[in-house]
Amino acid sequence: MYADRQLLLIIFWRPILTARPRITPLSFSRLSPNVHIRHDPMKHRPILACLLAAVMIQPVLANNIAVSNVSITDQDSVTKTANIVFDLSWENSWRLTTGPANWDAAWVFVKYHNGDGVWRHAKLMTTAVSHFVPTGASLSVGATGSNGMGAFIYRSAAGSGNVAYSGIKLKWHYGADNILDSAIITADVQAIEMVYVPEGSYYVGDATSGTWCRGDSQGTPFPVTSTQDIQVGNTAGEINTARWSGSGAGTPGSTSTGIVPAEFPNGYAAFYCMKYEVSQGQYARYINTGGSQSPALQYFYSDYNIGQVATGSVPNVTATSPDRAYGGLAGNNNQHTLHYLNWAGVRPMSEFEYEKACRGPVFPVAGEFAWGTAVVANLAYTLSGFGTATEAVSANYNENAGNAWYSTTKVNNFIIGSCRVGMFAKSAYAGSTPPRIQSGSSYWGILDLTGNVAELAAPVNFATQYGGTPSTGMENYVQRSGTYYTYTSTYFRGSHGTGGGGYPVDWGLLASDSTYLSVWKGGSWIDNLSSHAVSSSLTAFGAGGVKGIRGVRAAP
Repeated sequence: MYADRQLLLIIFWRPILTARPRITPLSFSRLSPNVHIRHDPMKHRPILACLLAAVMIQPVLANNIAVSNVSITDQDSVTKTANIVFDLSWENSWRLTTGPANWDAAWVFVKYHNGDGVWRHAKLMTTAVSHFVPTGASLSVGATGSNGMGAFIYRSAAGSGNVAYSGIKLKWHYGADNILDSAIITADVQAIEMVYVPEGSYYVGDATSGTWCRGDSQGTPFPVTSTQDIQVGNTAGEINTARWSGSGAGTPGSTSTGIVPAEFPNGYAAFYCMKYEVSQGQYARYINTGGSQSPALQYFYSDYNIGQVATGSVPNVTATSPDRAYGGLAGNNNQHTLHYLNWAGVRPMSEFEYEKACRGPVFPVAGEFAWGTAVVANLAYTLSGFGTATEAVSANYNENAGNAWYSTTKVNNFIIGSCRVGMFAKSAYAGSTPPRIQSGSSYWGILDLTGNVAELAAPVNFATQYGGTPSTGMENYVQRSGTYYTYTSTYFRGSHGTGGGGYPVDWGLLASDSTYLSVWKGGSWIDNLSSHAVSSSLTAFGAGGVKGIRGVRAAP
């Protein structure tokens, strides 16, 4: 699920999120007459061992993503570039040419500091040819503006099983980071498992959950067929909703002057989605390598989530249960999510993208959950390996319905808190239902989109005709052939994270817990089933420990 690899200036080793460390003597590497970096060439941190992912047609085992053998080489003092070299491996990788026709990937990015202890996000070269991956792997750069924020690394051909890629080279444009040739660098290479969601049409709304519908029928899901503007109105080709009320808000029968602007990421375009919710171990690592710019956001919340405890102080914060999903602080849930996603160079998903991430192109089932049916386990689980990397259901695992961690199934309806991410996937499945259903997996192989902790999503907000010209600096408008449309609430446009220092302006209103400025999808361990359906949403609830973190990024 997650891995990190650090080049250390110090001469001792600190286990920060390690289950089974290997320690070897430090060595000294001279990159050029002017650049010196001390590093441990063999230190390997197998982070979050034994996590499980649900791929639709194959058994699922531990993924064990790991980065190792990091070095910095090939410094060019003219172009101000150098190669960050490392090995990358994970288990049960896949690339399919039929069915979902998608793949999993590692989102790899680099944090560094130049001796001052202030962590920054390394700017990579934006062209794929600037980097190197070995035979069997492909690489795509995720760029934000003129900066490469990270790279997606994945299989280059169809197949499944373990992958191990040696000698990957990411070219760091250290000149763009204003790093001197004589700098001493502490670098941290990190990898997060992602799943590719291909471009294509799909449906929003399920005719039951009361969110989105075709303009002429509240009982008919609406097809999203392009990235262009979607007209709001009451005809078959327009979208509508029964959820909101008020002028221009798109209630059934409203005028057709509103649009869902093309600037809003409506899910048609391809994107990558985190395979799991962010774990407590990942969040601890985030705190130790920069984290939020606000110290008030740098603490775990344990009063309402007894499975979420951290010890130590920066840079030695450790999570007691690193494999369980992280839940944000009461009162700051949204900001926790936004700061983490910005730090990782990704972004929040939109609520339309959430629905596509769950159901894929399949026509919706009324009241369905992420696994594509409206049938869910309804007996309290018994767990083995409680709170560890092997936490699993030992009793009442349902072989005929979707498994999810929610108010009815959490242990004896007593245990307060999240469970291990990906806990319901298994190496072998009995029963009459497919692995996707039993593991609670989405159409694409994404885990825990129903239950455990809730998923922050940017709400769809219709833009309506504006009677004049927007003021200078006004962000909440779009222009179409001389006509201005303004948003009544949020104006999320899918900007990607910048690596640190706050977050993009179009994320701003999502930081509030206010109704309809953000929505939370998929429900959580504290919620009953009414909020868990794919097309349902929770708004403006402030309980700590129940709101999680999951990010997406537009496919390059």
